[in-house]
Amino acid sequence: FCGLRGGSRSYFWDPKNADKPGSVNNIEINGQQIKFNGYLTDYFTEKAVEVIAAHQAENAEKPFFMFLSYTAPHAPMHAKPVQGSDY
Repeated sequence: FCGLRGGSRSYFWDPKNADKPGSVNNIEINGQQIKFNGYLTDYFTEKAVEVIAAHQAENAEKPFFMFLSYTAPHAPMHAKPVQGSDY
């Protein structure tokens, strides 16, 4: 498991709110809170690609199921900064 047990949270690391210890909105890997870098949607994508690559390398003939559900369709609406922008 890689994800969160709660809902609406920042798309960036936020130790004062969503990522404080014990929060249902912190990001976990198999029950352990982790600190992620960058944009949460990108982090989830990178982790999914890692799992797929590892499966292909070890069990290419064996099917598996992955459910990847992004938080991106929900509030708060946070976007990555535009490259070259002052915002």
